[in-house]
Amino acid sequence: ALSYESTRGGQKGVTASQAILKGLAEDGGLFMLQDPKAGQDLEQLAGMTYQETAYEVMKLFLTDYTEEELKPVSQNAYDDKFDTEEIA
Repeated sequence: ALSYESTRGGQKGVTASQAILKGLAEDGGLFMLQDPKAGQDLEQLAGMTYQETAYEVMKLFLTDYTEEELKPVSQNAYDDKFDTEEIA
């Protein structure tokens, strides 16, 4: 699983869910991904809907969440609750 660390160096080895719950690191820094790597082919993403793309990107960074937890987030964030179907 990926881990996150504070931009000020005071905390390391934090999971995505811990970073989200904490918001800021104990030393006041922001959490950033340790050893970031790209994982998706841009051509593959180009053929997906916005919701599918959002899920594919989120799953790369939020590795301690399951598909069942992430997919509804991307679907529900961009559903029919807006006045227009265009996604900004």
